[in-house]
Amino acid sequence: MHDGGNRAHGRYLALYVLPNERAFSRLGVSASRRLGPAVRRNRAKRVVRAVFREHKPPYAVDLVAIVKAPLLDAEFASVVADYQSALKRALGDATRRSPAARTSTSSS
Repeated sequence: MHDGGNRAHGRYLALYVLPNERAFSRLGVSASRRLGPAVRRNRAKRVVRAVFREHKPPYAVDLVAIVKAPLLDAEFASVVADYQSALKRALGDATRRSPAARTSTSSS
């Protein structure tokens, strides 16, 4: 993921994106102990999963979200906007760098 994927950082989370060969997207969420006790870390992960469920990527990717501390105090709409912005930047990089994107544009 770190070597072949693309990343984009937002105010509330960092996203690592790697296109996959499956018919669906997958999400992994990392919330470190720096965020606080387990209750706060689990709440942050629930928020990220809810955002992912409502705003899935346009094609199949493996997505890792690393939660940042400001997410815990943010409004849900702000987290959604930050996620969408970071995802758009990461997917833009992914389409430029992915082998599938290169073959589809070079065969035209």
